[in-house]
Amino acid sequence: PLHTIDAAGYLVAKKLAYKATGGTETYFQKIVKDDENLFRVKYENYWGALDTNGNVVIEPVFDEMEKSKNGYIKVKYQGKWGVLQNPAFDYFEQFEKNIK
Repeated sequence: PLHTIDAAGYLVAKKLAYKATGGTETYFQKIVKDDENLFRVKYENYWGALDTNGNVVIEPVFDEMEKSKNGYIKVKYQGKWGVLQNPAFDYFEQFEKNIK
């Protein structure tokens, strides 16, 4: 399998790799699937995100990262909280769902 599940319920990658600065390839320690076309990933002690194709869309630099909600992600960086726009969220598709 591509992953296993640890005691906390996180997916632990076996095949999905990340090319860190300097081009070294390494594995993510945790992968968490969100509902909004995003996978939160943990590399060393930092969180980032992948799209559904496995492309890094948010570099793993955040101390904490919450689940994407309505296209926005709450993140903690160097002790301060902020909000990012989910680059994998389709706002137009969501708008169409809401008007039907």
